[in-house]
Amino acid sequence: MVLRVLPLNTALFLVILLEGYVVLASELLAIRLLVPHVGSGVEVVSIVISGVLLPLAYGYYYGGKRYHTLQPHKKNRSIRSWLLKNLASAMAILTLGLSFIFLELFFATLSALGVKHFIAQTAIYTAIFIVYPVFLLAQTVPLISNYFKQTQLSRITGRMLFFSTIGSFLGSVVSTIILMNLIGAHLTAAVTICLLAVAIFILCRRGLRFDHLYAVFVALLALALNSPSLQQTLGIVGDSAYNTATVVDMPEKESRGLYLNNSRSSLFSANPAKRFPYVQYIEQHILNTMPADGNVLVLGAGGFTIGFDDRRRRYVFVDIDPTLKEISEAHLLPEKIPANKEFVAQSVRQFLNQSTEAFDVIIAEVYTNKQSIPTEATTLEFWQAVQAKLKPNGIVVANLIISPRFDDLFSSRIARTFSTVFPNHLRQAVDPVDFWQTADPKNILFIHKSTPHDDDQLIYTDDLNPHSLDHYRQ
Repeated sequence: MVLRVLPLNTALFLVILLEGYVVLASELLAIRLLVPHVGSGVEVVSIVISGVLLPLAYGYYYGGKRYHTLQPHKKNRSIRSWLLKNLASAMAILTLGLSFIFLELFFATLSALGVKHFIAQTAIYTAIFIVYPVFLLAQTVPLISNYFKQTQLSRITGRMLFFSTIGSFLGSVVSTIILMNLIGAHLTAAVTICLLAVAIFILCRRGLRFDHLYAVFVALLALALNSPSLQQTLGIVGDSAYNTATVVDMPEKESRGLYLNNSRSSLFSANPAKRFPYVQYIEQHILNTMPADGNVLVLGAGGFTIGFDDRRRRYVFVDIDPTLKEISEAHLLPEKIPANKEFVAQSVRQFLNQSTEAFDVIIAEVYTNKQSIPTEATTLEFWQAVQAKLKPNGIVVANLIISPRFDDLFSSRIARTFSTVFPNHLRQAVDPVDFWQTADPKNILFIHKSTPHDDDQLIYTDDLNPHSLDHYRQ
């Protein structure tokens, strides 16, 4: 009934363990693989989690109920065939839903059909590629429970839940902390699919069967769709738990661009005039004119292009993705990052909370596009932490990708949040702005220089207006 190489109970509990692993790993992989297409906001995470929990609950219920509708003489034979069918179907759908190249085509098709809102795209993706596979896999535990005697049911139920939960624990820890950081997110997806193939082999009888061939074929397909060779063909140079990195040569601009999760993050050119306009502005008006013994904190490393030509001042780049330095040095920059520049692979909020160093210039460069915005870097508390690390007379530069006309709530509220902490600041649009036409978000620099009167709250009114005295003091 079950592969005879293993004892019956061992085989069954191993299948339960693998099911728990795959469900949790698939959930986390879906959240990670969606980032290049719909971002990483709490709405996206909420939709994916809901698309796992609801079918998981109904799958438990359905798996226990459906078995009792079968005729007695069909029950033993039907359990194994039903499990194999569920595993095979889930394996096929997840192979597509967790594959890089297919997701590129899928979201391009949604956009071409006019479905462009990220919540709608996330909901459609989850409904097609997550809900049904999880529903099928959730039936594993109630179906397998029928292999055990009813007199042992309470003890066996505890053991089954134990192995399922341990599988979920391993799916969470191994897939993210270990595999994504060792082999990348896409190969981790392929490994997850292969574990379903292992479960099918465990449930199959001895001898070569169609189920064996099917499992091997789909596993190989998953490996092919997520293979490093295919990614290299598409220009992908890095695939970590945080970013899918692509470097594109732009000979017409004498430049090379680094894309993180489908968004252009950095642009390097030997000619400073060919670099991003906002980078040119920061370098010309702030970095190149500051004292030679000054220090600079860059939150969000990107491609380490800001201040690249500066060999005198000390720079500290902070980013959560530890692979960015290696990727930038190997594929974007003409040489290794010079000795005056340090890279700290850490969450920016964690760094701000733990660091004891103060800086002359702090550059907040954590927003790669309008979708991939770290939630923890948008809050009042984040800007207060930035302020706490600023030296007297220091400068904060925030590169915010917003509507210069403040057409949307995010643009208005992020500007208001920054202004609450840094009320005296300059807003610099480095690209031309048409205030009468709706346009895509642009890089707007919010620049604050610390002064002794930052805490002054007085506002000129008709009743109290000492502007003449203030002007005389100046």
